[in-house]
Amino acid sequence: MERILRTPLFYNGNIIDYNSITIVFSSSINISVASNFFYPDYCVVYRGGGTVNTDGMETFTGILYGICGYDNNPTGNTALVGGFWQSSPTIIIPDTEILFKLGDKVVVSLANGRTIEGVVKQFETQLEPGLEGTTLWLKNGDDE
Repeated sequence: MERILRTPLFYNGNIIDYNSITIVFSSSINISVASNFFYPDYCVVYRGGGTVNTDGMETFTGILYGICGYDNNPTGNTALVGGFWQSSPTIIIPDTEILFKLGDKVVVSLANGRTIEGVVKQFETQLEPGLEGTTLWLKNGDDE
């Protein structure tokens, strides 16, 4: 089953233009998943490299473009900070091969049409058979 990513994460070959930034992937983007796959959202993970385009705007390197599951569980992943409970949103992706870095930037297009942005503050890859995938904990979030 071929899936086309929802707005605002449209792509053209190997490039995504999002909110006036350009994210360049090393190869053409192609999303194919099994029809019974349960991740409802779509994510882009990218990082800066210090390069600029001909207009003087920074270009970013694409790390991941694909399906994911977003969770901002207020009953889990919580900490008491300054007398207030705070939670850390997470995304779960079905990939275990990507070398994420702290500080990678994330854009999530949710099934309900919202767009979430954040920065990777921690990550963990799970290789247990049947539970394979990577969880990214986010900080500095923005919710459109």
